[in-house]
Amino acid sequence: MVVPAVAGYMFFIALSVGGPINGILSTLTGQRIAIAWLLIPRLRSRAMIADILAVEAVMFSLLAGLVGVPMIR
Repeated sequence: MVVPAVAGYMFFIALSVGGPINGILSTLTGQRIAIAWLLIPRLRSRAMIADILAVEAVMFSLLAGLVGVPMIR
C-alpha cells in the first residue's frame, strides 16, 4: 500500500500551486501561472478523478507484475 500512497502524494504535489504542472504551463505561455487545482471546486473534482485514475494505474501495474511471478509448488 505504500506505492499507491506515494503515487497519490506525487500527483498531489504536481497539482499544487508551485508544482510542475503550473511550471510547464508558465513556460509554454510565457506568463506566471499559479492555478490552485485542488482548491477551486470546479477543478478539484476533475483533479481528484485524475488522481484516482493515476493511483489505479499504479495498482494495475503492480497487479500485472504479481500475476507474472511464477507460483512455487
